[in-house]
Amino acid sequence: MTLGNNGNVSIGNFAPDTTYKLQVGGVVNATEYKVNGTTVNWPDYVFDTTIHKLAAFPDVESYLIQNHHRSTFPLNTFGT
Repeated sequence: MTLGNNGNVSIGNFAPDTTYKLQVGGVVNATEYKVNGTTVNWPDYVFDTTIHKLAAFPDVESYLIQNHHRSTFPLNTFGT
C-alpha cells in the first residue's frame, strides 16, 4: 500500500496514477459502493438492435423457467 504526499492511496500498484484518490491493482470486494458525482457515463445499450439481438418474450420466458437466469448474464460463481 502506498500513501502519496498528495493524499492519494494505492493498493497493489507499484506506480500509482496520481489522477485517482484511490487506486487498487486487483479485485475489490465491497458490501456497498456509493458514487457521488455529477456525471456518470454508464451507457445502457441493451435495447439497441444494432448491438444486441432482442429475443422474443416467449423465448426469454422459456429460458428463464428452465435455467433460472438470463442467457446474456454470466452465472454467479462467487464463493464457489
